[in-house]
Amino acid sequence: MKNILFLLSLLFVLASCEDVVTIPLNAAAPKLVIDANIKWLKTTNGANQTIKLSLTSDFYSNIIPPANGATVFVTTSANTVYNFIEMASTGEYKCSNFVPAINE
Repeated sequence: MKNILFLLSLLFVLASCEDVVTIPLNAAAPKLVIDANIKWLKTTNGANQTIKLSLTSDFYSNIIPPANGATVFVTTSANTVYNFIEMASTGEYKCSNFVPAINE
């Protein structure tokens, strides 16, 4: 009897109706999103690095707008500057002469 009651309860929960709720959200000014990390394997020199810049968008939007025209660089503690160049208005900025160092 307990098994039948359990199965009926489970069937009721799984077969219950669902309503799609769309909540109206306020629009906000776009903010800059920086996606960067150092990808460096021991067997490589780690010279090719990428930083991706994008802008926030509305919650229900499927489009992630790239941040174009930025000046992107990384400065080490020894004041070495690595410049990143934008790749074809994609929001991706690449550096091909980066020299990664541990604890720097």
